Amino acid sequence: LNKDAGETLNIREIGDNINLILICDRKDDIGIQVSRESIEENIYSQKIGMMSRRYLRDLRRDAVIEYR
Repeated sequence: LNKDAGETLNIREIGDNINLILICDRKDDIGIQVSRESIEENIYSQKIGMMSRRYLRDLRRDAVIEYR
């Protein structure tokens, strides 16, 4: 969008209604630049976490506890 705060985008008549879109405030979202490496690290750590949870689940399922 190349409009500034206070400008209207478009006015449309739909039936008996008039629709108006007005920009009240504008903040350019330059945001945080996320690198590809950080995304890959995040996905990798999620996969490792899932694998460890599955491994512990399987160990608990197969465990035999003896009371003497």
